[in-house]
Formats: sequence, C-alpha cells, structure tokens
Amino acid sequence: MTFQPLMDSLQQMNALYANLIELGERKKEQVIGNQLNDLTQTLSQESKVIKSLTSADQARKQALIAFQQEAGVKADPNMRLEDVVKHCTSLAQKQALQSVSTELSGRVRILRQLNETNQQLVRQALDIVNHSLDLLVGSPEDEMVYQNPGLSASHAKRNSYFDTRA
Repeated sequence: MTFQPLMDSLQQMNALYANLIELGERKKEQVIGNQLNDLTQTLSQESKVIKSLTSADQARKQALIAFQQEAGVKADPNMRLEDVVKHCTSLAQKQALQSVSTELSGRVRILRQLNETNQQLVRQALDIVNHSLDLLVGSPEDEMVYQNPGLSASHAKRNSYFDTRA
C-alpha cells in the first residue's frame, strides 16, 4: 500500500504550487502598485512555501522509491509520473496519478509564466528608478569626459540634491 503516500505527497506539492501561484499574483500586484512593504512580506511567505515544497519533494522521492520497490522496479527518485503510471496495478491508481500529473504540469506552467512576468515588471521598475536617478543626479556618462582641471573649477559639476561621492 505504498501508493497512498505517493499520492499524498503529490497532492501536497500540488497545493503548495497553487499557493505559490497565489503569492506570485499578489507579488505582481504589489510590484505594479509599488507596495514595497507588502512585497517584502509576500517574499517572506513565498520563501516559507518554497521550503515546504522542498520537504514535500523529499517526501515524494521517498514514497516513489517505496512504490518502485513494491512494484519490483529499479529505484529511481527522478522517474517521471508518466512512467510511474505504467507500473500502477489498478485503473483507479492510473487515473489518480494522471489527474495529479496534469494538475501539477498546469500549475508549473502557470507559475513559470507568472515568474517571467514578475521578472519583467521588476526590470521595468528598476529601469524607471535608474532613469529617475539620472534625471535628478545626472547621467554617469557626464562625468566620464575629460575636462581641464583648471577650467572646471569655475563650473559647478552638478546641481543636485544627492552627493554622488558618498
């Protein structure tokens, strides 16, 4: 009866991926809304879920090895779920594994797309911040041009609120 622990671990992973998707959507809204304090809390929650996902994956690997041993198959903790289905004895087990496999694949695909979107949003936010700083402080290219030290003493280098030497 080693099938049930395998299904339990897969269902737990499925729930954790659903939680990550929810947190990813929240992150997206927080980045768009520039809610940095809330974003920090969401990142902390996401980190906890990822730790839980790591332990759930370890449980899945152990349950998979036990299932493989019972089925008389060579132990491979990285065996794909499609291959595990082939070693199930009952139709109900096969259908349950296929269902969980489909759900997991869909959630992973959604999570990847969401992470790509969030990465693009963060890059755009950083570009906006860098552009705003360049407008306030002046672009770094302005300082890279050689000027005669005797002539530049009479001109103010920058007219800004920030001390760039700090």
